[in-house]
Amino acid sequence: MIIVTGTNENYLTKLETERGTLYPTFIDVPESRGGENTYMRPGETLLGALGACINITTRRCLNRDHLPYDRVEVRVWLKQQDDVTHIFTHLEIYGALSAADKSRISEEVKECPVCKLLSGEIKLHMNCPENN
Repeated sequence: MIIVTGTNENYLTKLETERGTLYPTFIDVPESRGGENTYMRPGETLLGALGACINITTRRCLNRDHLPYDRVEVRVWLKQQDDVTHIFTHLEIYGALSAADKSRISEEVKECPVCKLLSGEIKLHMNCPENN
């Protein structure tokens, strides 16, 4: 469970896990919307979670197969069109890998946990008791 806390401090919002983490994450909004523009915005955080999961999954696959790489970069963006949100990703693996290895890993990464979550049907339930 994620616990999100905000005070009257210009929309600055703290995200923590119920299990506890050493460093919480903060979310903000731009100055034009009353925030400080210090941290990522809520939508950017959602896209960041997807990009992070793809990145971590890619590196796990590369490490598992003992493939050489220098770095992994994932770009994530969205476009809204006709009441449909389209999320796009681009994965780049830098290093001495063959095109075949890059292609194989890219296909495997489509099964990362957040990719699976966002690819299935999502129903949002608001204001529910915690033990649902």
